[in-house]
Amino acid sequence: MSVIGNSVQSVPFITDTFSGNASTVNFTLTRAPAGTASIAVFISGVYQAPTAYSLIGDVITFGSAPATGTNNLVLLHLGNGSATPVPSDGSVTTPRIADGAVTGVKLGLTAINANNIVDGAVTGVKLGLTSINANNIVDATITGAKIASNTIQSGNLTTTGVSAGTHGSSSAIPILVIDAQGRVLSASNTSVTSTSVFANSSQLTANSSSGNVLIGLANTAVVASTYGGATNVASIIVDQFGRITSASNVAVSGIDAHPFIFTALGS
Repeated sequence: MSVIGNSVQSVPFITDTFSGNASTVNFTLTRAPAGTASIAVFISGVYQAPTAYSLIGDVITFGSAPATGTNNLVLLHLGNGSATPVPSDGSVTTPRIADGAVTGVKLGLTAINANNIVDGAVTGVKLGLTSINANNIVDATITGAKIASNTIQSGNLTTTGVSAGTHGSSSAIPILVIDAQGRVLSASNTSVTSTSVFANSSQLTANSSSGNVLIGLANTAVVASTYGGATNVASIIVDQFGRITSASNVAVSGIDAHPFIFTALGS
């Protein structure tokens, strides 16, 4: 600034200079400009309109790589002041967040509730490993609808201590302990102490070597036939279970075979 009696002094623009190589499009500046209006860009002395590049923080990105040349890319900062760009409300989306970048320390204590999470938006890759704990989540606010389908892997589940494998077999019975949510908390096998089934031989038949019971009554050896008649009387033996264990015919003897003659009274 000049004052009467003082000589005029000039302050040069802060300048960033780079050498193009016809392949690099991103260049990091010495400071973050407030916006494209705060810089002037020249390639080989030719001014570049703001439409030829984009600016994010302190990185300038060209739509096409500057040509090869030594110090042929010059960027003038038109003001010494600079400002850090602040994203507008609602402009930060999931693709702009680095995987694993959101950790518990970046979240306010008990700051997350159902109203802050889009249904199905929570996936494992967006959370830093072991970064969120119970202190960061409002009680009972995370519901199934907030978790994207098929995103929780076995490594994210708390182990129950149940050994992976097949439980139960032809000689063992599985013993399972299940909680109210249907999860198996413990599983073990207990050996089958006896596979034999015995039958009362006078009622059912059983295989003496395998213990298999044949469903049905044991054979009594009674011959299926008609017993009793005009000249025979059936002789039958019945056991305590009501079964006929013996049957035969006994001839009738001592009865006159002549016909009886009946006389009607009063005739």
